[in-house]
Amino acid sequence: MPGGERDPVFVGRASELAQLGAVLARADAGKPAVVLITGEAGIGKSRLVGAFTTASRAAGARILVGHCIRLGGDEVAYLPFVELLRALAADAKPAELLAILGPGRADFGRLVPELPADRGGGEDETSALSRARLFERFLDAAERLGRDATTILVIEDLHWADTATRDLLLFLVGGVRRGRLLLLLTCRSEELLPGRPALELVQLLGRLDVVERMELGPLSREDLGAQLEALRGAPVPGPVVERIARRSGGNPMFAEELLAAGEGSGGSALTVALRDLLLTRLSALSPAAREVLRLAAVAGERVDDGFLAATEQLPPDRLVDGLREAIEQGILVRAPGDSALRFRHALLQEVAYDELLPAERRRLHAVIARALAAQPGSAVSPAELAHHWTSAEEPANALPALVEAAQAAEYAFAFEEAARLYQRALAIWDAVPYADDRVGLDRVGLLQRASEACSLAGDHPRAVQLASEALAGVDPEADPTVAARIHGRLRWSLWQSGDVPSALADAQRAVELVAGEPPSALRANALGQFAGLLHMTGRLAESERLAEEALAVARAAGAVAETALALGVRGLDRVAAGRIEPGLEDVRASLEMAIELGLPGPMALAYSRYAALLEEVGRWEAALAAAEAGLEAARRMGLERTFGTRLRATAAAALMSLGRWQEAEVMTRAGLALLGPGAEGARLLLERARLEIGRGETRAARLHLEAATASGLDPAGPDPAIATLAGVELALAEGRLADALSAAAAGLAAGAGRGLWRGRLRALGSQAAADAMREARTARHAARLAEARAAAETLARDAAAELRRLAAAGIEEAAVLSEQIQLERARTDGRATARRWSRLADRWAALGLPADEAYARYRAGEAGLARAGGRAAAGDELRRAAALLAPVAQGPLATAVADLARRARIELDAAGASETSGAGGPAASDDIGTRLGLTPREREVLALVAEGHSNREIAERLFISPKTASVHVSNILGKLNVDGRVEAAGIAVRLGLAEGPEPQR
Repeated sequence: MPGGERDPVFVGRASELAQLGAVLARADAGKPAVVLITGEAGIGKSRLVGAFTTASRAAGARILVGHCIRLGGDEVAYLPFVELLRALAADAKPAELLAILGPGRADFGRLVPELPADRGGGEDETSALSRARLFERFLDAAERLGRDATTILVIEDLHWADTATRDLLLFLVGGVRRGRLLLLLTCRSEELLPGRPALELVQLLGRLDVVERMELGPLSREDLGAQLEALRGAPVPGPVVERIARRSGGNPMFAEELLAAGEGSGGSALTVALRDLLLTRLSALSPAAREVLRLAAVAGERVDDGFLAATEQLPPDRLVDGLREAIEQGILVRAPGDSALRFRHALLQEVAYDELLPAERRRLHAVIARALAAQPGSAVSPAELAHHWTSAEEPANALPALVEAAQAAEYAFAFEEAARLYQRALAIWDAVPYADDRVGLDRVGLLQRASEACSLAGDHPRAVQLASEALAGVDPEADPTVAARIHGRLRWSLWQSGDVPSALADAQRAVELVAGEPPSALRANALGQFAGLLHMTGRLAESERLAEEALAVARAAGAVAETALALGVRGLDRVAAGRIEPGLEDVRASLEMAIELGLPGPMALAYSRYAALLEEVGRWEAALAAAEAGLEAARRMGLERTFGTRLRATAAAALMSLGRWQEAEVMTRAGLALLGPGAEGARLLLERARLEIGRGETRAARLHLEAATASGLDPAGPDPAIATLAGVELALAEGRLADALSAAAAGLAAGAGRGLWRGRLRALGSQAAADAMREARTARHAARLAEARAAAETLARDAAAELRRLAAAGIEEAAVLSEQIQLERARTDGRATARRWSRLADRWAALGLPADEAYARYRAGEAGLARAGGRAAAGDELRRAAALLAPVAQGPLATAVADLARRARIELDAAGASETSGAGGPAASDDIGTRLGLTPREREVLALVAEGHSNREIAERLFISPKTASVHVSNILGKLNVDGRVEAAGIAVRLGLAEGPEPQR
């Protein structure tokens, strides 16, 4: 190999470069894009990115690069984003840098101390809210970065990304919607194995529309030959190319290493395994170079030569000679503009590290740790230091480093890393004498920090274990305050783990521990939290009593936040008990206090709670206004993509109820695009599914329903009722009446929801029961008819008392729902007249709920057509229904209206016309039917004959007289030249003119 540092050779990949160029063109036009490049180690991912970014930089694009690195399980939180920020600081002018960082300077300064930042504080930096704010800051900075110039952000080696980096990356990719931005990601395909975080990350990225996947395959023989020729600087004989191509499998790195190891130059034969290949490459170096590489392998994939000198493991001359040889042989490389050295391939570093003896590893890790500890504090990563002390198996030094690293992770809102580090500290606690003196915490305190970090990371079962262990170390008699605080934290994790009885017991114990204390914020908080749990478990009277006590204690202690908490819980209790106005007033007051406090989390939560309560009592316009005000506040606070998801869901539900379907489409689509880590997306997914059901997009709706269930429904809120409601709506839209009826019955039996959501579920179940009775009667299926009739009667009976109570509390929609349920029951035996349905439609219209009005007018038209002389009025009702449903003209209700009008020969105006042929019979353009001489009406009659209907039933379905139906049947038998209805039905089914009758079950 010629002397000097070897640059990577880039050949081939013309189609990949063209694809990246096309994506960059779209990004340059203002449409952000993401390309995920995967492939095995050494396949050329980084080389492709390097070639592309070099050309792009020459064309004027800004290139910023960050790397994920592996530290034996002690990954540095947000490391690639820290590198991106540092690269930006080096690339941008000071004024430009300040403009890009914007209001996030303080947050970024905590991650990268050398950045210009305001050092103000005062906020709780260990809260999930602060983590959400950090994510928002990155997103805002990214969009500003791409505002004035095309920018390419590169993140290499996603398979080593820490949890915090994965969360932030998903948030950015899902949220960025403007700017001239291209994000290039690389990941090893061999790391995409079941159970690996890398696989989950790639799967999640693959679900986002903005992400394109590029899998790099092996080089062709021609490209591999060109690579080898460029590396050697002379033509390579064909047989050598063939051997290297065969042994490398077309992997350019493997081919390069085979050539460097002597393949084709008389060198000794090497094994096929890459490890043997790389070991051979390393063993060919001088002892000095091997010593340098062993030290560098322990230090990490990227090292600074000055730092290696600071370890004092090698004499200066020997270190310089070893480094020079490692660089000349291409083992270590220095990136342009980067003072750090890195292994050319991560596998080289891994192999060099694996070859060390265990004792040698421990010694070198200790050496690296001491060298790091000797550096200025701002230049040392606590996680890196903790990794080396832990690997050196020196617990006395590892313990404080682990705790410091965990606290740094908390400070950066990386709670999973913090939880893991705290638990590693706990694992070695007993091995360290006077451990509490070393870390400034006793073991109980460390357990509390670990439990809280686990809770914030969502690992509630582990949080319960740690908090329980902390409680075991506290004497509640001697220190009731500490015990009460631990019980308070334990309460939340128990609830989130599904252990409701234990959560209640712990909340109660927290109250008991501070019962004898004078008024304090802690006591008010314990009372308020216990009251909240009682509310969520339906013990409303007890909850309200405790909320009153919490309110008195909070006011006496001057605790404003706890006062707002108590007011909010009391308001929830009052609304649930039917005292609507007092309850809403409490929640409004809680919201006003939260706004006055200026705390983003409580404020956004209060807006969400207030909007949800207005939704619960059917005040849709007010609910929409509150949700929109909350969204605006969330935008100002940088929380649109976190707390805003529930507000968007409430707003979407209100918009659909008010018939503003296009606005609901925009609201849900924007919300789903902004979903990120920490967002509660289940309710938003449910509302999106209901929107799609209303528009007839059942496949998409089913996917969103499944996603909502997988993301976790809130059992204490309306989620279960809405999920059941959406499931029933989907079953009805797909004609699965039995499924719809059973789903509604199961949901009601399980106690899903309350208030109007439960009332609407009863109304939808009643609709399914009525339709099921009609279907069973047509099929002459006595058992199914009896089942449907019993379900209808039960629904009507149980709904009466429930909705009567809501109506008495002033919820007008409850009274209208009650009337609709009674009409559904009456519909099964002909007592639901067109006039009654029309009056119901007028009541829905008075409430401003057009979708409900359209349904009632559809039933009014149906009932009118079944009565002599009702055709004209029925036509008016159907036209009004079609007009109301114009925004969802392809939805199931609009299709049913159009089908009914077609069968009755009623013309709808353009707004109500449906493009579907409906379920009444074959389309008029059916060529087979035309060749047989059948008229459109005869084809409709034949379809009903094939379903097994009698002449009277055909007459009822098509709104004609039995005599006219008989004439049509006779004409059909003649045109088909058959003797009876059975033979005619068979011909119709065989020719595809109709479907056969449903088998009886």
